[in-house]
Amino acid sequence: MYTVLLVEDEEMIRNAIKKVIPWNDLGFQLVGEMENGKETIEYLKGNTVDVVITDICMPFVDGLELSEYIRNNNMKTKILIITGHDDFEYAKQALKLGVYDYVLKPITAKEFSDVLKGLKKKMDMENRHKDYLQNLKKKYNKTVRTAQDVFLKELLTVNMNEEIIEEKLRELSLDFNGNT
Repeated sequence: MYTVLLVEDEEMIRNAIKKVIPWNDLGFQLVGEMENGKETIEYLKGNTVDVVITDICMPFVDGLELSEYIRNNNMKTKILIITGHDDFEYAKQALKLGVYDYVLKPITAKEFSDVLKGLKKKMDMENRHKDYLQNLKKKYNKTVRTAQDVFLKELLTVNMNEEIIEEKLRELSLDFNGNT
């Protein structure tokens, strides 16, 4: 389950989104709701979430400022903006901030669910890629350690010239130079 924080200043809209979206069925857990970006920033200082769904126009800190805060603090949080404003400048700013999607209100529950399905698919793919890279790195490190062990055993049993030894030390990232 991916965690979601819903940020919307209009309580009626916030409640409607909470109720009509089948969060668990879509692979998400709604962990909180906020009514402005300022509250959300305070929350994010001590908590991590996978997704922030935010309105653009809110009091204190708007959705674009919130998105900028998330990006400037290198959070891996995905951002989904929902707004009733079709101003192209907002959309441009959102794209520059790397938001996942920019959705115009009104939106149906099915359309919103489809957006969330696409987001989950993207996040699943990113996580599989990340896991693959981590596994690859572990295998590489294990292979390097094995090669280092083999070389060190050969160093004790096989007569090698100094050039070969230095080359192998570089290749295997070994350093025998001690501090004197």
